[in-house]
Amino acid sequence: MPVGVAECLPFVLRIAHEIEWSQGTLKVLDLGAGYGFWGAAIRNYCGTDPSTGRICAGGKALRITGIECWEPYRSPLWGAYDEMIVGRIEDNLSRIDSADLVVAIDVLEHLPEPLACEIMDRAHRFVVGVPEQWEQGAVYGNESERHVSMWTVDKMRPHATTITYMPNFNPLHNPGESYIVGLK
Repeated sequence: MPVGVAECLPFVLRIAHEIEWSQGTLKVLDLGAGYGFWGAAIRNYCGTDPSTGRICAGGKALRITGIECWEPYRSPLWGAYDEMIVGRIEDNLSRIDSADLVVAIDVLEHLPEPLACEIMDRAHRFVVGVPEQWEQGAVYGNESERHVSMWTVDKMRPHATTITYMPNFNPLHNPGESYIVGLK
């Protein structure tokens, strides 16, 4: 879906802020950016002093690049990105190499498993979120929304340094369905 699971927000913002404060800069690559939620959230959160919540004047350098293959997802949130590429992830893999953080929330299940594994293995740091074994066809006429790989904790384990498993994470909308968050 073009937004992603909100339960991943604390993971994304914590790691983005850790990188920004440890090295003074932050280059984010948002794969499958959809409507632009993740870029907008990072843009609003990073560049702030964690002790006061105030925006730091003249401080940190932040650059956010998004890749989205479905032009109809364009929204005003795309303005939070320094660059938005309308294209396929597999055609832009070299961009992973220069990113401090790769964000791929509700994306890897739309990619063939070897490509998803390559993304995780190439990334210096990442936050990925995938549904556990959800089947899904095209959505909004977008064939790229089809799930083509299925994920479990055991499949994620070789690629992530930390895994959080959320059983029945959204019982109102998706009863019984679980979600996996991987960090590196």
